[in-house]
Amino acid sequence: MPLTHDEFNDEVDAFVRDVVSAAICLSTQGWRLDVTMASADRLRSVVDMTVPLTGGPNCKSDDTLAVLTANYKLCVDSYGTHIAVEHSSFVLKAKVDRTPVIRWDYDRDANRKPRSHVQVTAHRGALSHILSRLDHPTPHSIESLHIPLGGERFRPCLEDVVEFLIRDCGFEGQKNWKQSVREGRARWRRIQTRAVVRDSPECAVTELESLGYTVTPPADGARSERTDRLTAW
Repeated sequence: MPLTHDEFNDEVDAFVRDVVSAAICLSTQGWRLDVTMASADRLRSVVDMTVPLTGGPNCKSDDTLAVLTANYKLCVDSYGTHIAVEHSSFVLKAKVDRTPVIRWDYDRDANRKPRSHVQVTAHRGALSHILSRLDHPTPHSIESLHIPLGGERFRPCLEDVVEFLIRDCGFEGQKNWKQSVREGRARWRRIQTRAVVRDSPECAVTELESLGYTVTPPADGARSERTDRLTAW
């Protein structure tokens, strides 16, 4: 059954609680959260959060070095049964001159760029200033930062890099490269989908049953979640 207005906003409430839980990991005070709930005639919601970032032995407890902003645009999924993220953007900004440092972006309907991508917008000065204040062992070495991209299961595939080199950088692509990249990416994601199902079989069962499938559990009982895989960084 399609989501009703009230059900959509209930799911938004649960989503926001997860956002708040993540924000509290960074700061228990000083952060801002704005939520626009869905209207009766439009199942769309916007979540904006700003979190001040402090820390390091050379910092006062109230000395904000940077801010993390998070923006989500929420809609219904393609089945109309759950909320989905239409767009998300996480931006680390240096407070010293409001300079963007790193962006983690996702666009559900992107055409000319990867749907999920990282942009390093920092120049060495702004980022090094922050790392120095945090007593980082190599504040001038940007390559010492390891930017997460979805872990073992949701990491980019080689086809994603190939398309980046052709589309974004301007390298020459060979004949039929688009079709080859699309087919290779689909094969990769099907492999990863199967791996994710093995990690969390009960989630797969629940989702399949919601689509009308009948799932018969194995004779020796349901398999446990592989929490080590699901929680790995």
